[in-house]
Amino acid sequence: DIIIDREVAQAMNEIKVQQYHRDATLLSAESDQIRLVRCAEGHADAAALYGEGMARQRAAILKGLEDTVDATGEQMSADELTHLMILTNWFETLSDVAQKCEDQLVYISHDPKALGEAYDQVLEAMNPKSAGGMEKGEANAPPKAAAAAAAAPSQESMAVGKKKSSWPPEK
Repeated sequence: DIIIDREVAQAMNEIKVQQYHRDATLLSAESDQIRLVRCAEGHADAAALYGEGMARQRAAILKGLEDTVDATGEQMSADELTHLMILTNWFETLSDVAQKCEDQLVYISHDPKALGEAYDQVLEAMNPKSAGGMEKGEANAPPKAAAAAAAAPSQESMAVGKKKSSWPPEK
């Protein structure tokens, strides 16, 4: 029989233990990575479904507006329908803020001129030829007018509490 020195046996055992720890660490890291990837995929799927739901909601609102206009027999231009849609979204936003801001104070302009300014900003942002519209290569950048408003908040947009919010942003 071969007799191994006790220190050599301990060193060999320590090497094996370290290998097991390394393998366990690698497996743990791989499982963490898989968990993170699955979580990110879940968030991406949820965001996609949310966007699809919002698109269907807006289509239903437009269909309802169209049915209302057809029932009254009046003719409305696309510009008037867009204005009506923005007005509807404005009131929905005010309602959401009122429901969701339980213990916070939020200042939001309710002046009709503020809605007109927000409407103008939306139209300006959608028009690529305007000075505030998106230029080539800025597809994901915020419109210049909105970016300028966000950079310099007004006295009216200051809120007291945990959250600060203002809608619509001022020019």
